[in-house]
Amino acid sequence: MHGMLSLKIGVAKILTAGVIGKFLAAALGNEIPSRGLKFSTADPIIHPRVKAALFWRLYESAEIRFVNSYVPHALDVVELGSSIGVLSCFIRKRIAPECRLICVEADARLARQWSVNLSLNRCAHNAYLVSKAISYGSCPGTQRNFLPGTKNTEGRLVSSEAEDQGIRVDCVRLSDIIAEHVKGDFSLVCDIEGAEAEILHSEPQALNRCRFAMMELHKSTLGGRVIEGDETLRVLTADLGFNLIDRNGSVVCLAK
Repeated sequence: MHGMLSLKIGVAKILTAGVIGKFLAAALGNEIPSRGLKFSTADPIIHPRVKAALFWRLYESAEIRFVNSYVPHALDVVELGSSIGVLSCFIRKRIAPECRLICVEADARLARQWSVNLSLNRCAHNAYLVSKAISYGSCPGTQRNFLPGTKNTEGRLVSSEAEDQGIRVDCVRLSDIIAEHVKGDFSLVCDIEGAEAEILHSEPQALNRCRFAMMELHKSTLGGRVIEGDETLRVLTADLGFNLIDRNGSVVCLAK
């Protein structure tokens, strides 16, 4: 079993090599087909490895499978960390036309690509983008420094000790997003590099009307304490009433 897993990982690394991504992008005019959709990858921030992973259906494969299997059809969706809009398109295709998709992305460069990809796949109907970062403390109405990274999968808020790095971005709480854009129960899709732990610590009540959640769990530091992904999962299940319905590595699906 271990040998087979190692083989699969090795094959995946070969298929998603940067040189293959560059070749595919050039051959396809930087519009990469993936799972019946097509994604613009012209922006230099999109790494060639991401382009190759999209083509071979390896990019966010667990997340896409979970969206297609579990996201409720009849609920609005709040997606935190929307990046270039790949998962956003699959969510928009999954939910009913009258449902709203509210996406939050702090990196303005990715937000532009998000708009391009939703339009390219005719997914812009009832889809809205909030170009802010999920953060707490003294916000809303404040800013923090955001480090975009060298490719679309690396952006993160910097710690208070590194406030001279990155760019200034507006902050928003999850509860503010819900109050402005969501009227009833909703689903949450979340990949924000560890900030999910900050949500659960600062305002767990923001998830009172959340009926389904898909999260990628990350190790994070909160108040000087390291919080592992499994601790965040325990809070969701033991304290907030979610039931774990599926898991693939660090990506979990939960429902009430």
